[in-house]
This record gives sequence, structure tokens and C-alpha cells, in this order.
Amino acid sequence: MSILRHGLTDADRNAMIAFRARIAAHPVAITRASYDAMLEQMPSADSVSYTETSIAGVRGVWCAPSTSSSKAAVLYLHGGVFVYGTAHAYRHFAGQIAARSGVPVFVADYRRAPEEPFPAALDDTVAAYRGLAARHDARNIAVVGDSAGGGLALSLLQSEPGARCAVLFSPWTDLALTGGSIEGKAREGTPAEASGAWWMNHGIEVALQGDFQGAAFRLDRK
Repeated sequence: MSILRHGLTDADRNAMIAFRARIAAHPVAITRASYDAMLEQMPSADSVSYTETSIAGVRGVWCAPSTSSSKAAVLYLHGGVFVYGTAHAYRHFAGQIAARSGVPVFVADYRRAPEEPFPAALDDTVAAYRGLAARHDARNIAVVGDSAGGGLALSLLQSEPGARCAVLFSPWTDLALTGGSIEGKAREGTPAEASGAWWMNHGIEVALQGDFQGAAFRLDRK
């Protein structure tokens, strides 16, 4: 599989800096409700319908562009440190992807910690992917994920040899927060240092319930 890396553009950097300044000026306690409320500010895409449904027993939201005749499909895995985020809150973000690509997107409502600890989220990810692959053929499935969802997407690529394509937005791959990029990327204007410190202070073990080792990548899964 070829790997393409897209650098941070000036426009994206400026938007991110402005967003961080807004957060700093108006701090909000991070709760599931406030996290979802932030995502709900994403505008809905024109000509995209949203349907709550389930695939292979995994609940989620189907975002379908009205003009699409594509045989392909996208599995979207949302972020939120395995604790926050819902398919409903992410529907407009995923709908923008559907509108621009002309491909329907299924946002998986994978089970979240601490109510459902590891490996529940990964199990749901695999189930949703296999369900979509059965409908559309694995060759026609792209997996997209941000943050924790990006980590799940990488785990899926390891466990599903037929997976062909993944798009990752800042995937969370270092749950121990030991990599040099925690500070290095912060100097480039990215929020890695701040977010890394926040999760360290609040205890990642809450999300993983004692199953910390191997939680991001279940490489032994067959």
C-alpha cells in the first residue's frame, strides 16, 4: 500500500491557530455534551441525506449524497480519545466528505470507554468494515478516521489484509505520549502538546480500563 503524507498548509495552520485562540478565550469543560456541541457547528452539506441505521450490528449514520451512483463506500471512524464523540455529532463532517467525494459515508457509532473498554471499539470497527465489504466489496471501501478513529483505522489495516485505502486525520498512534512529536509539533503550531498533556493529566487508563498495552494497535489480531 502506498503512503502519502500531506503537510500542514498555511491556510490550515492559520485556521487552527485562530481556533485555539477562540478556545483559550472561551474555555469550555470537556464533556461528551460539549464535545458533540462543538462538532455540531459543522455546516450540513447540500444534497446529503442522513439516516440512522446499523451495519453488521454496529449502529451509525449513513450520509448519502443525492447524486451518487458510486459502488464505493467510506467507513468513517470518529475521534474523541475512545470516550467522546458520536456518529450523530460527526454526521455533518462526514457529510462534507460524502458531498465532495460523491461517495456515501457510514459513520460508525462504535462502543466507547469506560462503559465498554478495549477491545469493544476495535471489534465494532472490524464488524462495520466487514459488513460494508460484504455489500460493496473490499476493493471499493475506504476507511477514514481522525484522532482515536485514525488509530482504529490503522489497527483495521493490520487485521484486514483486504483493506485497500485509508485516510487519516492526525491519527492517535502513541497512547503513551512518549514520542518527540508531542513537543516538536507544538513548536510548529499544532495542538499536540496541549492535547497530549490534557489526556495525560486526565488519565488515559480511564478509556482503556487497564488494557493499555496494545490498545492502539492489536497487531496480533488475525
